[in-house]
Amino acid sequence: MGRVKLLLCAKVQYTYLAILSNLLYPIPLKPHWLAKNSELLSQCDQVSDQLQDWLFDQSSLTARLKAHCQQFQVEVVFEQSISHAAINEIIPEQLIDQEYWQRQVLLYCDGKPWVFASTLIPQSTLHKGNGFLAALGDKPLGEALFNHRAVTRGEIEVAPFPEFEPSLSREQVIWGRRSIFEISAWPLMVSEIFLPDCVAYVEFE
Repeated sequence: MGRVKLLLCAKVQYTYLAILSNLLYPIPLKPHWLAKNSELLSQCDQVSDQLQDWLFDQSSLTARLKAHCQQFQVEVVFEQSISHAAINEIIPEQLIDQEYWQRQVLLYCDGKPWVFASTLIPQSTLHKGNGFLAALGDKPLGEALFNHRAVTRGEIEVAPFPEFEPSLSREQVIWGRRSIFEISAWPLMVSEIFLPDCVAYVEFE
């Protein structure tokens, strides 16, 4: 079923969609995640102040994207239960469980895909009164989380994704981030990759 949904997304004209054929957490070559105070990040000239502001912003990404466009849309690429063995990325220890709910979406602004987002929710989190997270449909996760009084957010980590858009030059590497949210201490992880058209890469005077 997930592959059928993927084929329906073929109208999106970016080569990173080819990578989505992997579906199960399609982050290529296990990225090297960096904290905000990382020395490696401070030495990277690809990360402008503008981009860092987007990457490490603790507020709602949904709200910020909506503020930069007239029409905001969520397109669900994949969502279903998966086993721990199906995850091809090393995940933080606090997220380890037998089963997960995986949801992957494209966030569009004015018809262009700006963000690819992947959410990994342990079944134990869903079973603690958080089943609404698996019934969002095309509603943005950000609104559900940031309107919930019991939600806290952990440290944001960032990483470059040179393999995610092979048509880009070395100077145009795209970046992503991940963080763990907790709902009354029950965790879920959200990863977001800022795609080439995203305003995060636009330098303003």
